Amino acid sequence: MSKIFYDHLILIEDLFEEIDQIEGTEPDKAELKKTLDDIVHHRIFSKILELLPEAHHSEFLERFHAAPYALDHLGYLEEKTDRDITSELVLVAVTLKQELKSEIHKFKLTIHDRIYGDLEIPDGVLAELMQSKPLTRLRRINQAGPSAFLFNWKTVSRFEHSVGVMMLLRKFGALVVEQIAGLLHDVPHTAFSHVADFVFTNEHHEFHELYHETVVAQSEIPAILKKHGIPVTVIHPEGFGLLERPIPELCADRIDYALRDSFLVHKDFNRLHLKLTGLTVRNGEFVFTNMTAAQIFAEDYLEMDRESWANPREAAVYELLAQAIRHGFDRKLITLDDLFQDDAHVMSVLKKNNDAYIQKKLRFLNPDFRIEPATKAHHHLFVKTKIRFVDPKIITQNRVVRLTDVSPHYKQAVEDYIQKSSQGWYINVYQS
Repeated sequence: MSKIFYDHLILIEDLFEEIDQIEGTEPDKAELKKTLDDIVHHRIFSKILELLPEAHHSEFLERFHAAPYALDHLGYLEEKTDRDITSELVLVAVTLKQELKSEIHKFKLTIHDRIYGDLEIPDGVLAELMQSKPLTRLRRINQAGPSAFLFNWKTVSRFEHSVGVMMLLRKFGALVVEQIAGLLHDVPHTAFSHVADFVFTNEHHEFHELYHETVVAQSEIPAILKKHGIPVTVIHPEGFGLLERPIPELCADRIDYALRDSFLVHKDFNRLHLKLTGLTVRNGEFVFTNMTAAQIFAEDYLEMDRESWANPREAAVYELLAQAIRHGFDRKLITLDDLFQDDAHVMSVLKKNNDAYIQKKLRFLNPDFRIEPATKAHHHLFVKTKIRFVDPKIITQNRVVRLTDVSPHYKQAVEDYIQKSSQGWYINVYQS
C-alpha cells in the first residue's frame, strides 16, 4: 500500500491491527486490508476535493500524482482552502475508523480446523469472544507446555483446542451457552500450560482453574456476554455435561485434545473419521455407537497418556522448567503476572536474567533430552503425574454398556497401566 502525504494523520495501521486479531486466512486478511485502505483513501480524497475550490482541483491532482508523499501538499491545501486542513482530515479519519472497526467485527469468521474442517461463525457472541484478548493470548500458549521442546509434532495451541471444543459442541447440537463455556474453559491457563501445576504442586492439574473468575472479570468478556444477554455464570465449565465430566467419562474437552494429539501422531484420516462418526449424544452425554470406534478411541487415548501426556520424560521436562520458575520466584526474577502472559514472554524473562541455576535447567529443554531409570537411593528426580484413561459408553443392542464390560483385554490394559504408573518414577536426567 502506497505512501500518501496524509498517512501520518489517519494512522490506518490501527485498522490493520484489528484485522490481524480476527480469525481467517492470511490472503483473506490481506484482501480486507486492501479494501479498507481503498475506502479510507477514497473518503479522505473526497473530503479534500470538497474543501478545495474546484478551480484548484486540476493543479492539486497534478502535484499529488507527481509526488504523492510530499508533505508540502498540506501547506498548499491550507493556503487554497483557508481551513485547518490537518484537523479536518484527522476528524474524518477518526470518525471513519470507528465505523470501519465496528464493521470489521461483523464479518463472519471462517475457522479452518485440522480435525473438524471449516466452520463459518456468524457475527455474534462467539465471534466477539474469539477476538477478545484472553482468547487471543491462548494462541501464544502451547497446549503441550514445555514438552513442545521435545516433540516437533506438538503444535497445538490452547486457542486451537478451545475453539475445537466449541466446534465439537456445536457439531453435536449443544446450546450456545455451552459452546461459550467450551470456548472459554482454558482462558486462565498460565504460560506453558500445566507447568504451573508443577511450580505450585497441584497434583490434579487444576491450578489455572483457581484463577478462572479473576481472569474473566479483568477482561472484556463480561461486557461481551452482557451485550448479548448472556449471564457471566456461563464461564463455569462444570455446569455443562457435554463439556466436562470426570475421568473416565467422555466429554468435549477430553475428546478434542485426544483427537488432536492422536491425529498428529498417526496422521490417519480414516482413523479420525471412524472416531468422529462413531460418536453421538444420548441423554446429555457422549457415547459411541459401535464397539470398534470406542475401542480405537480408548486405546489411542491410553497410548497417548503412556507415551506422551504422563510419560516420565515429559513429566521430567515439566519439573525441570518448574524448578527454573520456582527459583525465579525465590529470587524475585519472575512474578505471577509474568506467568499469565505467554510462553515467549516467560522464556524471555527467564533467559534475560542470566541466572546460572535457571540457565542450567533451561538447557534440558531440547529434543535430545533423555532420562534413565534410577533408584530411590540414587536419582536426580522423582516424577509422578496425573494418570488419564477413558472407559467410554457404547450403545449396543439398544442398551448402554462400558467398554471395560465388553472388552476384557482393554480392562486388563487399564488396570496394568494404573498399577504401573501410579507409583511414579525415579529417574536421572541428561541434556543429551
